This record gives sequence, C-alpha cells and structure tokens, in this order.
Amino acid sequence: MIMRVNSAAHQEKRAAALAVFLGIRYDATAFSTALKVAISHDVPVSTLTVVLQLVEQYEQSPYEVTSGAIAELQSVAAKSFVSARVLARTLLERAGVVVAMPPSLEPGVALISEEQATEIESGVGRARLSKASEIWPDFVPLFGTCFEAARASDEMKAQMERTIRRFGPRREGRHPALWTPVDEQIERCLQTTGAGVRAALAKRGVLDPGVEVVLGRSLLGKVDLGIRITLSRTIRPVCLRSPSTLGEGTSISPPITLERGQFSGWVVLAHQETQLQIGDGY
Repeated sequence: MIMRVNSAAHQEKRAAALAVFLGIRYDATAFSTALKVAISHDVPVSTLTVVLQLVEQYEQSPYEVTSGAIAELQSVAAKSFVSARVLARTLLERAGVVVAMPPSLEPGVALISEEQATEIESGVGRARLSKASEIWPDFVPLFGTCFEAARASDEMKAQMERTIRRFGPRREGRHPALWTPVDEQIERCLQTTGAGVRAALAKRGVLDPGVEVVLGRSLLGKVDLGIRITLSRTIRPVCLRSPSTLGEGTSISPPITLERGQFSGWVVLAHQETQLQIGDGY
C-alpha cells in the first residue's frame, strides 16, 4: 500500500494515498505494521513525507499507528530530511513520546551562479520556496548546488533512461503526468538542504530551534487535496438519477436519504455533475 505511493503515474499515487488514508482510519494496527516495514526499507523521501502527512492529518486518538511504530518514527526524526523529521517528531510528541531535537546538518557551500539559482527556483516554484528563502536567503543556491551535482551523476542518467524506456515517446494519446527520478531528487535535495537551517542561522547568531519546523512545513504540499480528487472520481452513487433521464440545467427533487454505506442516513441536499465529451485519441 505505502510503496504504491511511489508509483510513477500521478493518478496511481493519488489512488495509493487514498488507500493509505483508509488504512489509517479503519485498520490502524495493520497500517502501523506496513509503516514500520516501509521505513525499515528506506522508502523514498517523497513517499515517506506524504505518508507521514496523512498519518498526522487522519490518525485519531489513541494514535495506534504512531504507538505501533515508535522506534521507526524515532529513526525518521533523526534523519537528514527536514520535513520528514518534523512530521515524525510531531507524531511522537502527540502520542506522548519525548523526542530530542536532532543535530542540524552542516549547510555546505553554494557552487552555482545566480542565474542557475534563479532558473532552478523558477522550475521548482517560487511560491513553494518563498518561505524557505525568507528564513534562510542562501537556501535556494545551496539546494541548487545539491540538485545540479545529482543531476549530472551517472546514477541519475541511468534512472532517467529507465523511466523513458518505460514511459517513452511510443506512448499514444494523452500522456499522464509522471513522477520522475528528477522529481524525486528535487525532493531529496530540498529536504537535506533544509536540515541545515539551524546550523546556518546559528553561524549568524540566530539561535532558534523553531525555524526548522517552519521551514520543514513550508516545503509540504496539501495531501488532503489528492484524497479529495480521488474520492471525487469514484463511481456515482446509485441513489442519484442518471443524467440521461434529466434535462440540462437545474433539476429539483425531494431530499435523498442514503440507505447504505459509510454515510447511511445522511441527506443529500444538492449535487453537481459534469458530463464529459470524450474526443478522439483518448
């Protein structure tokens, strides 16, 4: 379940995230075991971050997922991935586990030009990096240095070649959005660079452990949006009349009460549907 979040196709990643959400909510014990296995097998940092976000957002008291994976979450809290360790520390503290602040990484030296830094910042997204740059002005040049070094490596080239062979130019019709090794390396460099924020600011006389939390959370996306998108693509409820039986525009009917399923007894006050006209090549 968790490893499916590491799928290359974005639509598969969203579906896997939904499965993670359901596991957290309805089978916490089994999901806790899956989380332990994933962490012990060094799940990619982007997948780890998404899963920990989902646990933080959807796990309910008495926090069985966290309680069953304390040792593994403690190991994440000590890793060099800033957002992941912030999330792991939050989960553990919420469950009553005391966690020491991990050491900050040495920030390194920026080795790229200002033009390269601007280009990389634009590619990743200025909005996403704005808070990190505000806290730590050297963040983007240092992140860019990490990314450029990784992008030029033989390992990265081999990974991209494998991805192109699998999802290459022979694909026909609409091409689904893909998560490539380059995207994963961007996340890895963002995370490891951010883990040096406390040490970098300390050298300037700023001693504030809280900056790591602020920077780490600023790099996170909105995982609940993916859950909502996936849920919105589910099969239409049988309680709703088919659009073919109704005319265009607004139709009024008596309130509909759901008879079964998770929301049995709920009343549907209104709903909206859009009929798609599928063109050639899809």
